Amino acid sequence: MFKSKEKDTVPGGTRYKALIPTIVGLGAILYLYGDDLMGIRDIEVSQRSVWALAAAIGLVVIRDLAYMARVKILSMGDPISSPSTIDTGCFRSLPLVMVL
Repeated sequence: MFKSKEKDTVPGGTRYKALIPTIVGLGAILYLYGDDLMGIRDIEVSQRSVWALAAAIGLVVIRDLAYMARVKILSMGDPISSPSTIDTGCFRSLPLVMVL
């Protein structure tokens, strides 16, 4: 009926519509676990924990790059450097991990 000027991120939807479930989910987490999340302030950040977090993010990036290569090898399509490979959804979990 009405056409949006935003680029569709998913078939039949816009970026705005894709953010709604994320916001609702975060709101449910805060509602259900709000009291438990207060313990986050007690966590001590040390050099070891920073290295562990960096290693976890690095492993997620390696996993996503390997998935991207796998998709390209199985599809026998363009070379791995193609931007269309990123559109397959292999980096969906990366922003969530970077926030945590």
